Amino acid sequence: MQDFFTTVPLVVRQPQGGFGTLSEYHCYDQWGRQVAHVREVGVDAAMQVFRVIGPLAGASHQRRVVVSDGWQRPRLYIHKEWSFGAASTVVQAPDGSIVGRIHQQLRLLQAEFHLKDAHQQHLGTIQGDLFAHDFQIFDAYQHEICRVNRRLQGLAEVFTTADTYVVWRRYLDLPEPLLTLVVASAIVIDLVLHEG
Repeated sequence: MQDFFTTVPLVVRQPQGGFGTLSEYHCYDQWGRQVAHVREVGVDAAMQVFRVIGPLAGASHQRRVVVSDGWQRPRLYIHKEWSFGAASTVVQAPDGSIVGRIHQQLRLLQAEFHLKDAHQQHLGTIQGDLFAHDFQIFDAYQHEICRVNRRLQGLAEVFTTADTYVVWRRYLDLPEPLLTLVVASAIVIDLVLHEG
């Protein structure tokens, strides 16, 4: 089985359905073989109802998901929180240690995120278009290292929360923690811009 961290391109797809209250994604290789499953954890029934009937700022916008491999072993935890109107996402290893952070930057008419290591050192930038369909990921030296494309599979997805992202890494041997943040980028982009 392919590994979540080595699959290129990596296809990240939400299951089709109505406007869901739990975040979930399936990750595939280019031949449609599943390499990981992503599901939200720590949400009780009351919070699910709360998200449907009228979410308030703060509690309903937090999301914590676990990325599990094909053997259902946790490989990453991704935790999105809100602060001062922008999202800050922490990416953690299975043991709970912080791999890095992806901070949303408030920009007029564009989507932008900064990639940081566990000590808040700048590693790179994610820049997206107005409609959040195409993203470029640059390292700290402004070299493009990855592209993330969001696309709709069909008209039915317009009326659901389902999105599909394709992560195209230019380099297979990115150093850590940059590699992990790049691989997690599509999930983070969707959690911040579309979930909640």
